[in-house]
Amino acid sequence: MSDVTPVVIILQTYERTDYAKRTIKAAKENLIYPDLRWYIADDGSPKKHFNAVKRALRGQDIIGSHNEDLGYGATANKALRAADDISPITLWLEDDWELKRPLDLADYVALLEEDQGAGMIRLAHIPIDLEGITGGWRGQILLRLYATRQYFFSGNPSLRHRRFFEAYNLYPEGLKPGETELKYDEQIQATGGGPNIYIPIDAGSWGYFGHIGEVKSYD
Repeated sequence: MSDVTPVVIILQTYERTDYAKRTIKAAKENLIYPDLRWYIADDGSPKKHFNAVKRALRGQDIIGSHNEDLGYGATANKALRAADDISPITLWLEDDWELKRPLDLADYVALLEEDQGAGMIRLAHIPIDLEGITGGWRGQILLRLYATRQYFFSGNPSLRHRRFFEAYNLYPEGLKPGETELKYDEQIQATGGGPNIYIPIDAGSWGYFGHIGEVKSYD
């Protein structure tokens, strides 16, 4: 039996079937890690979409799923509780983010496990105006963000350790997706500090994942 820490991919999805299938296909082809598992967090899409997502993940290790109209925050929190029974490490992936090239998660998982001050590693683009300090990890350059600008936290693709949620609590519930992201960012910054958020600079300004499509987050 492998002693590698599993990574649970929380796929957050709602109705965008074509995008979701592209997101899943790219992750299956480009994510490199010996123990990947999936949780489908569907916020009440029609069954046609939910079933299409499950078909796209055929052959993968799916630890659970739900297809209830709970709202963005409650949907995410339900998925997190299920994933937390399996592993302290989660990869958060909304259904319109495509992994553009091979990504080996091993070093980033090791960072989250070995650095007790690490909480989250953002894997998409590097936003303008965020502040931080650069550092190294296993030959890679990382930007450790300062909680001084909006979007210090982002719902974009990221690896997170359990300690991130232990420090910053669960997602706020009852808000639209964009409002949830902003409110959670405020919630984190209001703590005055906690587990660090990193961005790999070596991944380039657009990161590993690219945003696809023109359909905005649902209301």
